[in-house]
Amino acid sequence: MVLLMVVTLVGIAMIASFVGGRGVDDDIRYEVTRQRMLEVKRALLGRLADVGGGEDITLCGGFMSDYGKPEDPTNFSIAVLLSSQHPQWSYDDTQKFWAGYRGERYLDPSPGQPDPETKFLDGWGFEIDLMLSGDSIEIKSNGSDGKDGGNGGYKEDIVESFYWQRGITVNNRTGSDGEFRIVYPSKGLVMAASQILSDGSSGTFTNIPVGLMKIEVLDTSAASKLQSIKMLCLPPGKTNYSIRIK
Repeated sequence: MVLLMVVTLVGIAMIASFVGGRGVDDDIRYEVTRQRMLEVKRALLGRLADVGGGEDITLCGGFMSDYGKPEDPTNFSIAVLLSSQHPQWSYDDTQKFWAGYRGERYLDPSPGQPDPETKFLDGWGFEIDLMLSGDSIEIKSNGSDGKDGGNGGYKEDIVESFYWQRGITVNNRTGSDGEFRIVYPSKGLVMAASQILSDGSSGTFTNIPVGLMKIEVLDTSAASKLQSIKMLCLPPGKTNYSIRIK
C-alpha cells in the first residue's frame, strides 16, 4: 500500500509536468504507467478490473455496466471516458433497468495534463490509447520512446486487453418451461433479448456486454407471469459464461 501511494504521487508529479525531466528512473515510470492503465480499466469495468468475478453484482461498475456497447465501436477512444457522453443516465420504466452515461466522466486526468477531455498520459508523458477491435478492448502505452512496437526494454509496448462482450448460456432448471429474458445496457439504452426454454434445456445469448444485467424468468404456462429475477455481473472472458437458473 505504501509503495502504491509513492508510485501514484510520483506519477502525479510527472504527469503534471507532462513529459517532465528524465531524471526519474524508467522502472518508476513503468510502474506509474501500469497504475494509469489500471485506472483506465477500472473506469471501464469498476471492481471487475481488480477481481475476477461471477454473480456478485458488487463487483460491477464503470462504463460497461452503465452504458454497455459503445455508441460508435469503430471510433471508440479514451475520450469517451474523459468527457460527458449521451444519452445520460436514465431509468427505463418498461424494463425496470437503468442505462446511460452516469456523471460527468469516468476517468479523471491529473492536474495540468494537456487536453484533459481527449488525452490520458503514461509515466513517460505519452498518450495511453484505448481501442476496440471485435470483441476485445485494448489499453496500450507505447513505452519509453512513445513509438509503436519497440526493440526491447522499456521501449516495448505495454498492453492490457480483455473481452468486452461474450455469450451467456442459460440452463433452465426451474422445473417448468419458461421465457428467459436478459436485460442489459447497450449504446446507453436498455435492451432485452429473450428465448423460450423448456425445462432441462439450455439456450445461448450472444454478444452481451460485460457488466451488470438482469435475467427475468416468465412462466409460459401462466400467461407469462413473472417467476423470478436474478441480477448478474458478467465478467470479461472469451468463452461463453454458463449459469443455471433454478
